[in-house]
Amino acid sequence: DIESDSGMYTIIGDVPAEMVEYGKTVSAFTVIQRQTVESIQPVCFSCQLNFNVVQVDSDSGEPLGDVYTEEYPLENLLITPSDYMAKIGVADFRQAWNGTDDRNEALGKFTMPVKALDHAVSSLIRSLGMTPCDGTGELPGGHSSDRKQHMLHLAGKFLGGHEVLARAQLTVRSGEGTLLRVAVRSDDKAVSDAVMSCMN
Repeated sequence: DIESDSGMYTIIGDVPAEMVEYGKTVSAFTVIQRQTVESIQPVCFSCQLNFNVVQVDSDSGEPLGDVYTEEYPLENLLITPSDYMAKIGVADFRQAWNGTDDRNEALGKFTMPVKALDHAVSSLIRSLGMTPCDGTGELPGGHSSDRKQHMLHLAGKFLGGHEVLARAQLTVRSGEGTLLRVAVRSDDKAVSDAVMSCMN
């Protein structure tokens, strides 16, 4: 079972695992449908595995004894706007950035507890679900670099075919983690805001 207080998704079906033998692995699925198209916000689902336990004869497969109902809490499932992002790059980031209307721009300033610049770069890429451009996904000099500042260019295509660009300046501050200044542009301000919400 999965549950959420958000009305953004509705559970419309499931594919249960009919039987799981001890020591084996099977898959079960829950189908959810997104209800809101105007806004996509992060949603957290609580998940729980419900099952019956029965001991069976190893030779005949016949049940032995009573059936016990069990519940097992699972890790929460978090769906964020980055899950709706395709990692599609652009040939010339600067040209694409300058050709995008800044009226649809979303700006944000954040602090990450990460103290290593290369780790902060990879963490930001994962958070936004976008692909690095112009070789900015790696620090000059590699992981051994002692740089304290880096500019990251990212691109992607969001749900509905919206091209999204992001530019992030990362600055390592001694004892304070990494300061991020992020700008996101697209052809729709709501999309820019949704992508920026991945940082919250």
